[in-house]
Amino acid sequence: MLRKFAFFAALLFCQGVAATDKIVLQLRWEHEFQFAGYYAAQWQGYYADAGLDVEIVSGVKPNKTPIDATDELSEGRVDIAVGSVDFLLARERGVPVVLLASFYQESPISFFSLNSVPLAKPDDLRGLRIAVGQRISSRAELLALLQHFDIPQSEVTLVNVPANVQSLRERKADAIVSFAPSARYEATKAQLSLNEMDPEDYGIGFYGDSLFSTEQFVQQHPDVVRRFIDASIKGWRYALQNKSEIANRISEQMPRYIIQYPNLREYNLEFANIIDSYIQYPQIPLGNVDIVRWQYMARQLKATGLLNELPGDEIFSRVIQTDAGHISTLFLWMPLVVLVVFVPALAFTWYRKRLVLTIALVILLAFIIDLMLEQVVQQESRNRAELTAYRQLSTIAAKMEGHLSLSLSMLEGFSAYIAANPELSYEEFARYAKEMFKREPLIVNFAAARNLIVNYVYPLEGNEKAVGLDYSTVADQNPSVLKTVRTAESLVIGPVQLVQGGEAFIARSPIFYEQNQQRQLWGIISAPIDADALFRQSDVSLNMGDILAIRSFDALGEREAVFFGEKHIFDKPERLQVSIPVGGGSWQLAILPDYHSDQLLTNLFTLRALVFFSAAVIMLLLQIRFRQIKEKYRLEYAMYRSQQLLEKVGHVAQIGGWKIDAQLNIVQWSEQISRLLSTATIPEPRDVNELVAYLQPPQLGLLREAITKLFNDKNSFDLELEIHDSIGDGRWLRFIGEYVQEDEQPLCMGTVQDITDKVQSMRVIERQATFDALTGLPNRLLFSAHLRKALDSARRRNEMLAVLFIDLDRFKPVNDNHGHAVGDELLRQVAQRISSCVRESDTVARLSGDEFGVLLSHVEEECDIQTVIEKVIEAVQLPLELGNVRINCSCSIGVAIYPQDGRDEQTLIIHADQAMYEVKNSGRNGWQFYTRELQQKSEQRHAMLQALILAINENKLSCHYQPIIDIHSGQVVRCEALARWQRNDGSYVPPYEFITLAEESGLINRIDTLMLENACEQLLASFPDGDIGLSINVSPRLFHSKDHALELWLEKISRYSQNIEITVEITERLITANTDKALGVLSELKEMGVKIAIDDFGTGYSSLGYLVRFPVDIIKIDIEFISKLGRDEGAETLVETILGMADKLGMACVAEGIELSEQLTFLKAQGCQFGQGFYLAKPMPLESFQQFVQQANQRSDTN
Repeated sequence: MLRKFAFFAALLFCQGVAATDKIVLQLRWEHEFQFAGYYAAQWQGYYADAGLDVEIVSGVKPNKTPIDATDELSEGRVDIAVGSVDFLLARERGVPVVLLASFYQESPISFFSLNSVPLAKPDDLRGLRIAVGQRISSRAELLALLQHFDIPQSEVTLVNVPANVQSLRERKADAIVSFAPSARYEATKAQLSLNEMDPEDYGIGFYGDSLFSTEQFVQQHPDVVRRFIDASIKGWRYALQNKSEIANRISEQMPRYIIQYPNLREYNLEFANIIDSYIQYPQIPLGNVDIVRWQYMARQLKATGLLNELPGDEIFSRVIQTDAGHISTLFLWMPLVVLVVFVPALAFTWYRKRLVLTIALVILLAFIIDLMLEQVVQQESRNRAELTAYRQLSTIAAKMEGHLSLSLSMLEGFSAYIAANPELSYEEFARYAKEMFKREPLIVNFAAARNLIVNYVYPLEGNEKAVGLDYSTVADQNPSVLKTVRTAESLVIGPVQLVQGGEAFIARSPIFYEQNQQRQLWGIISAPIDADALFRQSDVSLNMGDILAIRSFDALGEREAVFFGEKHIFDKPERLQVSIPVGGGSWQLAILPDYHSDQLLTNLFTLRALVFFSAAVIMLLLQIRFRQIKEKYRLEYAMYRSQQLLEKVGHVAQIGGWKIDAQLNIVQWSEQISRLLSTATIPEPRDVNELVAYLQPPQLGLLREAITKLFNDKNSFDLELEIHDSIGDGRWLRFIGEYVQEDEQPLCMGTVQDITDKVQSMRVIERQATFDALTGLPNRLLFSAHLRKALDSARRRNEMLAVLFIDLDRFKPVNDNHGHAVGDELLRQVAQRISSCVRESDTVARLSGDEFGVLLSHVEEECDIQTVIEKVIEAVQLPLELGNVRINCSCSIGVAIYPQDGRDEQTLIIHADQAMYEVKNSGRNGWQFYTRELQQKSEQRHAMLQALILAINENKLSCHYQPIIDIHSGQVVRCEALARWQRNDGSYVPPYEFITLAEESGLINRIDTLMLENACEQLLASFPDGDIGLSINVSPRLFHSKDHALELWLEKISRYSQNIEITVEITERLITANTDKALGVLSELKEMGVKIAIDDFGTGYSSLGYLVRFPVDIIKIDIEFISKLGRDEGAETLVETILGMADKLGMACVAEGIELSEQLTFLKAQGCQFGQGFYLAKPMPLESFQQFVQQANQRSDTN
């Protein structure tokens, strides 16, 4: 077992280690300390620990040709690349790149000149010859600086020379835009003093080195990208903490092709000394991405013409990570640690029976599992919190952007209005402004400044001091006003404090008009936007300041202070943020997800409780199991040590002992073993091979192999072998052996025990489970097994087989009339007769009760099946002599044939049963092959049964009433309640269909009770005086029910009979089936005042004596006799006789099925008092019945 555990754990470990993902990283320049973090992640094994095989590719080929990283990405030759603004420009060219992480928070690009060329501010660039070089980022930062300070590109000259210090020395350029670490190092070596101007100091805050990849790669390998970023962050952290080590290794191991410094190590060390100013760690987390800052960079590039369209948020990958995640690696390794360490350790301690160590390992394992599961629960909670926060942030941003856009559009509309009417009066200005106020309540006021001097303000009240304000003289507002005019765009700045109180954002829009076909500046229009109202209508409340923060990049491209919420929210790595465009600038919104919910604490508590409760249960079971094993070993050891006692007990218990050495020589042999092996005492054998006289060669081989294996691995064995004694009887012996050492000699010590009784008991149990105890035939379980085996054979051989489902006809009366002993003997003899009609290869089984199954295999023709069936029917029909009783029996047989009637066991049995059921319906004592029509009929019957159950449950069976009329007076004296079932289409299900089905399924009891209750309630409501009696039918099944249906029915009869005259109609079958019980129930009904009527009188087999014995009040003459009146003298005579007999017995008569006037005339002449039938009235619903009674009684009164 230990070897299996070790192999399994090693296999998992090897699989885990081998599962590495290949990544190709493209650098943007030659190997140097600029990329130190990636080298450190490679050399320190961080990539390998994350399951990555990373290849770092130089940005320069050996032939000194620079490599375009974006081209390499688009062609699929690399997976991830290092770059800066070139990533935005590549997106413009259609390369689907996305940003992953930014490590250089500040660009290393600077402007340099000799001391003789002034370079203290951007205006000093005018008129200079500037060398930019091949880096697109250098050119982008130059153009952005020129555009930001309104310096036309025509005022500088770009020269096509290398952007290095050598070009300055040789006067080929007045200034260069170069990589600052390289330029400074070259100037130091050349002993030159240079002027340096950093674009960051003048609002050009470009990012430096960042990681980017393609959308396709990130979508297909998000986990690989995440692991790469995490490992790279660890590498950068190591490189920043061990600069000298990494600089030395880069200088020694990494090749360069273009710039060969005299002392490469010195250059890399100097770079290492200044890299902190670019990385800005730990002030900013490693890999941090400020989305708004990237968007501001994109706007600056668009202003220079390098970009045509601003990119959306899709350029930022969703797998962006910052300086975090170092715990996740340990979490990923935990399952492997559990498999490799704890599982083998548990197996070892269990094998060595070290309870304390095992329990300690279980506790530790439970702690580790709990830690792993808590990580999953917490991560799921974080995901839910982030999703909730993101939805809330998106809603706020959308509403805020909508309100601001509306305000700006109105302001721009006002600007267009003034441009169309440059000489408008104040009244016109105020009228238009008033209309605007009705549409946008966020705007505080409007101020129009012609020639940049405020001349109109609305509303004027409270704003009089603003009139006459000259923007050109206001230092804090002049730059934004000029920016508005210069860009001809609407701009928003702020927020600012208003003189009248509150905060507002100032929106300004320029106004230009046409004069003499020239575009002239009219001025600007300004409108403060109420900050509080904006926040309120954007679902931002004041108490959200601890989770939500908002800051802006205003129209001047400068990032303002946070104007809502706490500033530190933007420094949180877990923040979620979006940006919205606002009047030439943008706003950045950041929100902190709520990771500490009460539900998380509840889930963690529940998880811990479950884990440690499970661990406690396991420890309890381990303790119990250890005690059991310990007790077992103690008993076994005591048994082997008590050899003399065992010898004495062995004779009684039929147990013998032995000892065998490694050469299979018998060292010790108890006399009891000789008795077990033979009926006579045998001499003690010398070795195991001499037991061949008592054990067959295969069994002896098993014993010899077990003993040999015991000496090899020192494990005990337990064998059960069958032997045959001299008489030929078979017996079973149990051989037990265990490895021991006596005087340093290895021995196999064991016992031999006679377990014949045990084996025979097991066989008896097995037979009882698969054979019928009464007939000795296979039961349903074994029959199904034989059928499955026969089906497999038939499929292979392409043969037919048949299943016969046999049911004895009218078997229940045999048990009821002659007792179960006679019934059991009948079943035994029938089983023998059926078995005599089939081949030995066929199977006859008793399936249940009086049902038998026959499996005919290897059938060649269907006529062979019919021959067997005829034999069975003929054999079963022969009279049976059962003691003093002679019984004639018959059977109904259904047949299903493989493959046409079914291809599996269950289908064949069901189809044979359906065919048998059809024989039963056709009169019994016959046979029927299964057909598709039978299946359809069975399905229809099943569907109707389910619909009937639903109709009863939903009380959808209605009562129709057929009047019972005094045929002499014409008055309605009572009615017979009949069940009717209406379909959804309005038609009715024929009563004979669903009543027969209800009788067969047992639902008739529920229908009888339902009709009784509904009919009584309806008649009492319609005829409260109770002058119309009710006649109800009752099924004989009700009298034999065992579910208290009869008691419920009697209870309802008792209750309703107090208010209405009830007549219960019974059949002659009820009287003859269970005389005593029927008499008791009828007597109880009689005591309640209920009348008893015999329905369909004359069609059964009852004795006339029952009329005297049972409390019968009414005889209903069957329709079969009434229909023959006037045509059959015999029928007329019989009706006359019944009427005369009833009159003598004091019973009333009701003639059923009167359909002709001649029949009614005859019955009147013979003195019949009551009648019912279609001639008098058909069954009808309650409303029709009420009208019929009213009309009949009126006619009766008239007569």
